[in-house]
Amino acid sequence: MSRSDPVIPPTLGLAAGIAGVFAAGPLPGWAVGMLLVAFILLGPGCALASWVPIPSPAVWLVVPAIGISVWLLAATVMAELAIWDPQLGLLAIAAPTVTASAARLAVAGARWMRSVRT
Repeated sequence: MSRSDPVIPPTLGLAAGIAGVFAAGPLPGWAVGMLLVAFILLGPGCALASWVPIPSPAVWLVVPAIGISVWLLAATVMAELAIWDPQLGLLAIAAPTVTASAARLAVAGARWMRSVRT
């Protein structure tokens, strides 16, 4: 993943965000586990990395760290407010991840189309 290709981080973020949405559904435990690992390690971090310039060597360290940090923050807030609902927390993180990644893909696609026309 590098900053030279503006489509890779939001594409991974969008795919991981969709995996997070599916993980909230009625699936077998092993499938939910695999989808959650993909979402936690890639989703929020790739969504943020698609908007914020992160140096290429650090991106693979920063992306999972952001995802884990977001989950720790969400778990802390849910526990502190005594509103423990993991599916609601998952959807509350997956929705902005999908939205931010899709918006970045739309912006990158528009820029790419302009560059092709000129």
